[in-house]
Amino acid sequence: GLQICICFYGLAVFLETPAPLRKGRAFYIVTSFVLLATSTLAMAFTGVISHNAIQVLGSTEALIASETDDWTDIMSKMPTILNLFTITLADGVLLLRCYVFWKTQWLVLAVPALAYIGAIGVLITTMTISATGLVANGYLLQSLSTLSTVVFNVTATSLIIIRLTTFRRRISALLQPSVKRSLYSGPVAILIESALPLAIFGFLFSEEPEDIDRYIRLAPAALRFTATQERVASILQTLHETFAVLAPQLIIFRVTTGRS
Repeated sequence: GLQICICFYGLAVFLETPAPLRKGRAFYIVTSFVLLATSTLAMAFTGVISHNAIQVLGSTEALIASETDDWTDIMSKMPTILNLFTITLADGVLLLRCYVFWKTQWLVLAVPALAYIGAIGVLITTMTISATGLVANGYLLQSLSTLSTVVFNVTATSLIIIRLTTFRRRISALLQPSVKRSLYSGPVAILIESALPLAIFGFLFSEEPEDIDRYIRLAPAALRFTATQERVASILQTLHETFAVLAPQLIIFRVTTGRS
């Protein structure tokens, strides 16, 4: 719901903006709606998969039919593929904004660019390994893929904030204090607000599977805490995936409304 409001409000502001001021914003409008579509489709496929899983419970014939159905196998992979595309596009938007600020010193972009490529590579590896059914490796790669995206987001966001604060110091003598705050405090605030929750929940979610395994190994009595740990992991995963989509949407919203 929040994504829909952001997308359509940004589109409304874009359409009301005079044509000369729309330059460069159409790409972000399209990207915003693509992110909305892919994340919505991923959620829809997940819902269908969960519904089908409930239907086959207690029915051996339905379970066998679902395991041998090619369409079911393809559909089960669609949420992962769509989430991979969403994260690739979302992080790509952040990398593009980083390039806009640092294009005169392109060597600085090597760090976030390598982090971006590494994060996407780990995500693809995670998707491939998870499809083989290797649960232990799947947990390890899931943590690594989440941490890699967190590292990229923190790195790219930090570089943008450094650039903005540098610009602010350089022109501080030419602007009134109130103008300086309105010109730079807004973009810095939105970067922190969008990146900080993503980094926090991403880090916590990446640690959760390992913690569950550790509790189980320490004592058999700790098994009763597994259900609680699984609920916590599910909540953290939901929050991480939510902010993984909202973070780029907030940045795009700033661009499309002319406040970035």
